[in-house]
Amino acid sequence: MEKENKDEKNIHVTSYDQSGGITANQVNIGNQPRTLTPELKTRLDQVLQINKNREIRITAVMGDGEAFQFADQIKEYLESEGWKVSGVDQAVYNKPVIGQTINPEATEIIIGTKQ
Repeated sequence: MEKENKDEKNIHVTSYDQSGGITANQVNIGNQPRTLTPELKTRLDQVLQINKNREIRITAVMGDGEAFQFADQIKEYLESEGWKVSGVDQAVYNKPVIGQTINPEATEIIIGTKQ
């Protein structure tokens, strides 16, 4: 008789009329939120290095929760690396802001709507 392991998680999935792909434990549908990658961390360090002692301002498009969450990840990373960050502001722009913009001279990062 086999001993049952209480810590083991068993997942049973049945798939009908699947036209390809793999039936997985987690399925993500639609656009996923941006996350701070190691490549972006390196780029932030390189671009902002010239103004290491200045406070950085981060602004997200107002009303865009995904942009605000991404901006907050950037803020937390920069603070953990010793940068002075004023926080995450929100703003309304007169034209769409897509993606992210880093202005090293003004020590400003603008996080727009995800592309």
